[in-house]
Amino acid sequence: MPNWSRFVLHCMCGAVARKLKTKTRYYLKKSDGKRIPLGDDLPKAIQRYNDLLNVPISGAVTFAYAAEQYRKRVMPGKKPKTQCDQNRQLDTLKS
Repeated sequence: MPNWSRFVLHCMCGAVARKLKTKTRYYLKKSDGKRIPLGDDLPKAIQRYNDLLNVPISGAVTFAYAAEQYRKRVMPGKKPKTQCDQNRQLDTLKS
């Protein structure tokens, strides 16, 4: 799972990801330990998360926000060539 999707999940309190052989499934973990499936598509999982918790979708869960936070928090710890490559990739994904 890419680091930016981990960051998006971090913004979604109680959301967890489970890596399977071919895909990643997303869940909302309740306080009693039970998991509510959100699906295997991150944008749809975000929508379902917001629907279940009656939370309006905010800028905190958009890809553009997650990409900028990834640039600020994660990329400084990477090697310069990796930073250059990932900056280019993020710019492509955002456009």
